[in-house]
Amino acid sequence: MLRTYVRTLSVLLQTMTPDEIDEAGLTDRHALAEEAIDRCAANLQNLTRQYAPSPFANIA
Repeated sequence: MLRTYVRTLSVLLQTMTPDEIDEAGLTDRHALAEEAIDRCAANLQNLTRQYAPSPFANIA
């Protein structure tokens, strides 16, 4: 569910053009939001790798 939320926010952030962001006065907030979403996506990726079952886990 969190992965879907992060993807949705990422898509929403990409929908605004740079001109629209500037006109709305959201340049700073937009940049902060993109950084936060990137960090969340990276953390989710690390968690997925860390807790995903290994294909070799049940060999022995």
